[in-house]
Amino acid sequence: MRAVLDGKLDKFIRRYYLSALIRGVMLFFGLGMLYALFWVFIEHFFWLPSTGRGLVFWCLLLFEMFLFYTLIFIPATKYFKIKNGINNQEAATLIGAAFPEIKDKLLNTIQIKKQGDSELVLASIQQKTLQFNPFSFERAVKLKDNLKYLKYAIAPLLILAPFYLFGKQDSIENSFKRMVDYKTTYVAPPPFSFHISNKDQISLYLR
Repeated sequence: MRAVLDGKLDKFIRRYYLSALIRGVMLFFGLGMLYALFWVFIEHFFWLPSTGRGLVFWCLLLFEMFLFYTLIFIPATKYFKIKNGINNQEAATLIGAAFPEIKDKLLNTIQIKKQGDSELVLASIQQKTLQFNPFSFERAVKLKDNLKYLKYAIAPLLILAPFYLFGKQDSIENSFKRMVDYKTTYVAPPPFSFHISNKDQISLYLR
């Protein structure tokens, strides 16, 4: 019976971190892209100097690494049990909050397990464990709840879509290239250009 209860708790914990990992992937992509696009637009309009682009590049890299570590790496290590995650008591508290029928019963059962392996304790655990059989603890974690974070992943795609639909992606790609290649000095083009059609006519075009 103890093994059955431990197995049900383990499934809950793995699903708990699977949900965190799904949420983390969407937030990492969305927030990371939005932050990068913010600085790409700044570079596009202001043509930052080499020092400024270097600062932006390293801040962007550190920010992306921070997001990856907190949103993806940590949940992944806990999902694959490389690193310790929540323990059974913490899991029982979360399950009790999700199932009003259980409340503190599961937590109390886990606490009883710590009292030893006497026949009385084992009998008590067996009796209490039977009442949890109808429940699938995994149902306490609803993966579809993560759909509300999908908007963060879609937002940067919606921002980029018009540029690629109307063939204006060069403004985005060139700005990003200048950010990455921050050691190179770039000069902003003049806001106008000259066009000489013949010896007597010169046209001025504003960019």
